[in-house]
Amino acid sequence: MVYAIERQDSAILLLFAGYEEQGWKQFRENESEFFQWLARAKDNITVEGEGTIVKNIETGYSSYLQHVVELKSISIGSPRKTATFYHEPFSFFSLSP
Repeated sequence: MVYAIERQDSAILLLFAGYEEQGWKQFRENESEFFQWLARAKDNITVEGEGTIVKNIETGYSSYLQHVVELKSISIGSPRKTATFYHEPFSFFSLSP
């Protein structure tokens, strides 16, 4: 899952560089990859508390996707505003269950 998110971050940088088609293609491919690994994690819960961890990851990823939607709408206006928004702190693990 971490690899897929890293690749999505790279895809966002491609968008900033003007490679919109390639960036969105890479982003969506890795979104699919993330969900495949998330499904495997959900199907393989064996330790107490692991279900809560997986749920927190899922919730965090959903927030991340919403963040990307906001970033897309901001990017239409101002490159400076986009860069500022991109660098705002965001963490899956800062979310409370």
